[in-house]
Amino acid sequence: LLQQQQYEQPIIQQQPYEQQLLLQQQQRQYEQQLLQQQQYQQQLLQQQQYQQP
Repeated sequence: LLQQQQYEQPIIQQQPYEQQLLLQQQQRQYEQQLLQQQQYQQQLLQQQQYQQP
């Protein structure tokens, strides 16, 4: 039983790191999406400005 616990521990320690990586990836994707949205909105605004006489 003691031996088993020793084997299981590293796996438990690894998990938070992987979760953190996943979270970081997700956040980057979210930031990229936000950036794209902002750029798109800016383009729309510019187009509207050009269209207005």
